[in-house]
Amino acid sequence: MPSQLILAHGVGKPFESPLPLSLYLGAAALTVIVSFAIRALVPDRDHAVTERRLLGPRGVTILIRVLQVIALVFLALALLSGAVIRELGLTFAPLAFWVGLIVGGTTLSVILGGIWVHVDPWAAIERTYRIKDVEPEPRSL
Repeated sequence: MPSQLILAHGVGKPFESPLPLSLYLGAAALTVIVSFAIRALVPDRDHAVTERRLLGPRGVTILIRVLQVIALVFLALALLSGAVIRELGLTFAPLAFWVGLIVGGTTLSVILGGIWVHVDPWAAIERTYRIKDVEPEPRSL
């Protein structure tokens, strides 16, 4: 039983799930329906920014810098491991994405507020190499 439980969480051979496809797709569809229902039924809040500072202004600045460095290191390691490691199964890139970004990022956003705007490693790279006084091209489809 414990080995089946572990396999249900995606640890094992890739693209091999012990769950039936109909159960997986039904749960995915139900998740989307429930999230849209919640969005439709919950009234809009005032869009005023609420301050949720646990550490004070200086502590938040230090924490953001530390999280930016961690995000850049995770991005570099994920890209490097995805390019170099040719192993099947659980590698660093999907682990960094699911655990680091999805679980960790969501948890930090709940605790600290919208932290992704400050921690996004791609935006940090862009801010570092952007030429001063040059506006980026507007993005369009």
